[in-house]
Amino acid sequence: MSKLRLGLVFGGRSLEHEISILSARSILAALNPDRYEILLLAVDREGQWRLLSGTGIPEEAPLNGPGVILPGHASRTHHKELISLGMLESETGSPALSAEALALDVIFPIVHGAGGEDGALQGLLELSEIAYVGSGILSSAVQMDKDVAKKLLSLAGLPVLPWLSFQHHELEGQALEVACDRIQEELGYPLFVKPANSGSSVGINRALDRTQLMDALREALQFDDKLIIEKGIEAREIEVAVLGNEEPEASVPGEIVPGHEFYDYEAKYTDGWADHIMPAEIPEAARAKA
Repeated sequence: MSKLRLGLVFGGRSLEHEISILSARSILAALNPDRYEILLLAVDREGQWRLLSGTGIPEEAPLNGPGVILPGHASRTHHKELISLGMLESETGSPALSAEALALDVIFPIVHGAGGEDGALQGLLELSEIAYVGSGILSSAVQMDKDVAKKLLSLAGLPVLPWLSFQHHELEGQALEVACDRIQEELGYPLFVKPANSGSSVGINRALDRTQLMDALREALQFDDKLIIEKGIEAREIEVAVLGNEEPEASVPGEIVPGHEFYDYEAKYTDGWADHIMPAEIPEAARAKA
């Protein structure tokens, strides 16, 4: 049986560049080399796709290797392949690099954050007619925007925490004081301030008073033009993984016990700063629903 040619795409221009590399390294270690022929496609901080040589991912941000581009949707060949920039001729007419077309069966995108999990990369792959792993364009875009996701969940009758959302112009100058008044009146403390479109807890802070709230709003605006502010509650962090399309399967619930006030960036990515309990100790009725 021939191996499946799989392109592992990681890196990217978002603030979660390093985390994407860590994820890719973990996934690469779990892939069976007897089943997959793996091509490592690193996206550098400028957004250039690069084909890495070898079978491993370097510790440092991968910036080397020939660049690659995706064919357009209107390609007459309709081949599901990447095209190496090395195939493009130089001004002298000779190949700029000695590389060839990279035929792929499927791409496994592991680019975190904006440009990777928000539907942009998924749209690029669909335009290029290349199969890929994970959520499609709409579901990716919806889950990335926390404000839109909460609105849709509410419309579906699912319980969500009380929240408010603000655009950047609603938090500038005197408008910031007005926004804080509204937040205090409608939500109260404690609060969580979050960039609406971000992951890995980047730019998220807990606020217990007005000073902390204003500081948290200013910091979050460094990462997104749209923010959400959620009512803080005492709760447990229970996670369930779901795999599949028409017949999805759910994992057993697991619990994350962070060593900090909440599951922040350091607790997520620093060894020993969070405990993981699998399966989670929850009532059987709740486990059945999960």
